[in-house]
Amino acid sequence: MVCVLAVENERLRNDLAALKNTQISDWQTWEVSRGTHNEVVAVLDEAFLEHHPQEETCFTALPTVFLGLTELSEKSHRLACEQGWYVFYGDPSSDTQNTQNLGAFLKAVAFEGLAVRRLNHYISDSFQDIVASVLLKQQKEEIERLNSELERVSKIDFLTNLLNRRALLEAFETEKRRTDRNLWRLERAGNSFASAPVGDLTSHVGNFSCLIVDIDHFKQVNDTYGHLVGDEVLRKFGELVREKGLFRETDVIGRFGGEEFVILLPETNSAHALYPAERLRQAMQDTVFYSDSGVPFQVTISIGVAQFLPEEGSSDALIKRADQALYQAKQTGRNRVVVFS
Repeated sequence: MVCVLAVENERLRNDLAALKNTQISDWQTWEVSRGTHNEVVAVLDEAFLEHHPQEETCFTALPTVFLGLTELSEKSHRLACEQGWYVFYGDPSSDTQNTQNLGAFLKAVAFEGLAVRRLNHYISDSFQDIVASVLLKQQKEEIERLNSELERVSKIDFLTNLLNRRALLEAFETEKRRTDRNLWRLERAGNSFASAPVGDLTSHVGNFSCLIVDIDHFKQVNDTYGHLVGDEVLRKFGELVREKGLFRETDVIGRFGGEEFVILLPETNSAHALYPAERLRQAMQDTVFYSDSGVPFQVTISIGVAQFLPEEGSSDALIKRADQALYQAKQTGRNRVVVFS
């Protein structure tokens, strides 16, 4: 904005210098270069009505200047603008003897008054354009933020704040594609895991494992303590699996449905998946819950573990094997971890 004012001021000085030497009459000059007679008259009328209080003497003396009785001696004058502040309007002539330069002075007042008014409109319009651009940018950013939040919420289970079933299945496919690429690279490098038994793979590249977790006797918890307490157990489990150190940031954790949860462990074979699974089982067993009346109780979990096999065509086969391991854990007493074999 300061740059615009500087350019406009320089242009005004050049125009005033040109007007000083021209022989065209005042009104013709305004019609050609700046505006209409009505605009000029309006500015001149405002000059008499809106002068600075300290220049009362100068403006009350203007009628005698018109009559040629006194000289015009002021080199610059201050006039009020619409915004409430004053602007200096200068006389471009080199001397102000009698009335011969009266037209030049009035021309300068009219010229600068209209220029400032139009420049103010230009600045105002530019400012409004800037404000509109800023508001548009803010609205766009807000829409993008809301869309991102909507996308995030659509993948979250509201009760546990973990991923929901749909997001888990998407994560399965993403991890499977990543693992397939890693296996392809390994095969090209001359390494093959085809003959290695499940759980005995020394390298984690090209592997991922799945844990299926089920809360033991959850129906009994709901029947005994009520569904609100049951919801609290689910929420607490969601907090537990997110605790620092229990799982890695790259691990994918979600609620598969009801009291069943799924955890994907990238670049982890089933033997190594056993360790975080056991830590989770122990942490849940050590957690104390309370009924509405303050009665303490504990809840255990059973976990089935399975490792991804390259020959499997979909995530369904992996989930099925992990579910079979979970079934075995429940059949053998619950509150335990079983690896599919």
